[in-house]
Amino acid sequence: LALAIGLGHDIGHVPFGHPGEEWMAREMGRPFCHEVMGPVIAQRLERRGTGLNLCWETLDGMMRHSGNMARPDMTPEAWIIRHVDKFAYIFHDFNDIVVRMDFPVKRELRTLVEKFGATQRERTNTAMSALLIESASTGKVVFEHSVWAHDFARLRTLMYEVYRAVSQQNVGDVMGPVLDFLKTLNAGDPFLILASMTDKDVRMMCDADCRNLDAFRRTSVYGLMPFLDQIGSVDLCDPHLNW
Repeated sequence: LALAIGLGHDIGHVPFGHPGEEWMAREMGRPFCHEVMGPVIAQRLERRGTGLNLCWETLDGMMRHSGNMARPDMTPEAWIIRHVDKFAYIFHDFNDIVVRMDFPVKRELRTLVEKFGATQRERTNTAMSALLIESASTGKVVFEHSVWAHDFARLRTLMYEVYRAVSQQNVGDVMGPVLDFLKTLNAGDPFLILASMTDKDVRMMCDADCRNLDAFRRTSVYGLMPFLDQIGSVDLCDPHLNW
């Protein structure tokens, strides 16, 4: 179950990740989020609209891996993925931004990371071990009360300050023109089509000398078009888990 949730947890991401997701929400005027979009894709779009036939626990775990979707009665596996997802991206991002890009950060952030270990493997193992120890002593999957948990929470706060400084992009300049084109196609919900595209698809369509059907045929999402009628109306903000 943990493996299935882990493999599926981020399939709901739209082009350009979180900035793209926030732009989609503003354009739709609804609280769109990739956590919900993941189960929507798994159930409504995959396999030409027939879905992946995943169990409720897998879909629920995918939806609750991030954001404010957590709830007390989640499966232990869902709680594990929620925690280790953060371990993965925080330490990866530190390597990418601070080590590889040599981006200047607060000494406190470096000190906290080094406390977890000298390498990515050591840091991840330290966090996972702390999660295991606290969970075993508590009798449920939890990572809140130990010194390691508090240190990691502070580290995550500091990394989110870095994210805002290192990445400032107006994704609307790229996604907006493509959305406008998709609306003229009249071939299905333009937001659904845009959300199913890759970064490369959107950039190619935006940069095309002429945004037309020929350019659209070169996108990865074009193969979905013949099945949109049979898929029918899809609510991108409803995970369809009421079963």
